[in-house]
Amino acid sequence: KHYNHYLSLFGAILCVVVMFLVLIFLFRHPLAVFPPLFVVAASAVITVGTMAFAGIPLTMLTNILPAFLFCVGIGHSVHLISVYRDAMAEYDDAHEALEHALATTGVPIFYTSLTTMVGLMSFGFADLEAIREMGFAGAYGVGVVFVLSITLLPAALSFNRTHPMG
Repeated sequence: KHYNHYLSLFGAILCVVVMFLVLIFLFRHPLAVFPPLFVVAASAVITVGTMAFAGIPLTMLTNILPAFLFCVGIGHSVHLISVYRDAMAEYDDAHEALEHALATTGVPIFYTSLTTMVGLMSFGFADLEAIREMGFAGAYGVGVVFVLSITLLPAALSFNRTHPMG
């Protein structure tokens, strides 16, 4: 039983290391590497904490939620940062580039999150309680990732003044 926990922890650490290396390779700037990792980590912690508060146990199914949220959050971050990086070459002001990036990616990120949440909430029709719990907790987690992706990530990117990020 403890072997599974260590294997899960090793998988999570490996996932973070791989995401860290991919973000470094893509963007080569600390503001494009650390804030996305913080967003996904905070989303996972908030989701698991809310599950504990609501009395939803960690099971084999809900155990995959942090990794799933990492994937969704990194997808949001790469989308936003890529448009921001391209806009930095086009605009004279970093804040204008950030506004452009949010205006361009906000709606697609919202609809991606919304459709993912609806898909996960459809697990509410399952007969097994563990599947229903995973669906509702996952939908909540994707909502948290969305909110943090459009608030914390742009706030962190606003500290960039001139570097094109990549």
